[in-house]
Amino acid sequence: MAVEAVNGVDQQQRTQHSVGAAIGTGVVGGGLGYLGGYLATNKRPDLDKVFAMPNDKFEAATKDAEGEVKTAADTIADARKQVAKVKNDARTAYSQAITIEPLAADAEAVTTFNAKKDAYLNKILEKINEGKEESAKVTDIKNATKADVAKAKRALKDSTEATEYREAKVALRKAKTTSLRSSEDATTKSIVEGFDKAGEKATEKMNELKGKEEIKQAFEKIQSLFKKEHSAKTAWIAAAAAAAVGLIAGYMLSGKPAEAPQETQA
Repeated sequence: MAVEAVNGVDQQQRTQHSVGAAIGTGVVGGGLGYLGGYLATNKRPDLDKVFAMPNDKFEAATKDAEGEVKTAADTIADARKQVAKVKNDARTAYSQAITIEPLAADAEAVTTFNAKKDAYLNKILEKINEGKEESAKVTDIKNATKADVAKAKRALKDSTEATEYREAKVALRKAKTTSLRSSEDATTKSIVEGFDKAGEKATEKMNELKGKEEIKQAFEKIQSLFKKEHSAKTAWIAAAAAAAVGLIAGYMLSGKPAEAPQETQA
């Protein structure tokens, strides 16, 4: 066999060995990367997340707690309620101000709303009295039972009257919101500002509570009650990065690629 041919076979074998080792190391590196990413992201929620957790999720995690763990869970539950109260209190005045009432700044929206409301209520009354003897009919919706009113509303939920009433209600709410936010009255401005900053006030309260030793100690006792949270996306990013590093490392460890063939003399 010619020297050139032997060199060519040797080069090919070394190259295949290099690529194979690189892929093998890359796969192992990728697996380790996924495991590392999984371990790094598979953690129990911290105190911030527990404060922001929906009530049903928090209650489900702590419902079986006993003894001092139950006491600690109650301490955190009370802290969560304090944060929620601060937020709700900041929103209450604003919510009351835009509750659907006969009075609002936009007279046209009020007039439309009242007309659509009356039409809807009359339709409900008609539905309640449907099929009844004249003597058994209700003349005022206020005298109808809650069950009858609820049944009539369900039957009329897609009616023109119900739809137009809902639309008028939304329009009036928007009109009142616009009125509130364009007001120059100091009290009204404070109501709007309180609503807009409700989230900030809740965060301030949460940070205040988090700084208390009582809350820190209580959370340490209940953190294990919450399931670990895993972010697959983060783990796969770690895996991809490790796989790339592994591929490069495997290529380097498997031996340098063969040098380019030397030109042969004629």
